[in-house]
Amino acid sequence: MKERSAPYPRVVYWKSEVGEEGPGILVYTFHGLIRLNQTASLIWRLLDGGHSTEEILFALRDRFPHVPRERLQEDLEKFLSVAETEGLILRHWSPLQPYGVIFEELVP
Repeated sequence: MKERSAPYPRVVYWKSEVGEEGPGILVYTFHGLIRLNQTASLIWRLLDGGHSTEEILFALRDRFPHVPRERLQEDLEKFLSVAETEGLILRHWSPLQPYGVIFEELVP
């Protein structure tokens, strides 16, 4: 089974923006605003439950061919881990899993 991640309910909404450093994404949460850089924005756009971790890594390799695969894999794992810890994504998400069960597990 492919490992999949999806945006998580603590995110109110997100939108694309073009800033001084190029295109990125603003993520609005219940706790504030998070500005994602270009790399994190690429990862975020692919966190739709339809792309596996390997597919996201492949997209990163296409975008950054000069960066070693191991470095991209480490950066991807770090982003996913921090995003999960901060409540931005739910890893190992399944669209068939009832939303209420997910919510009950995460909200005391």
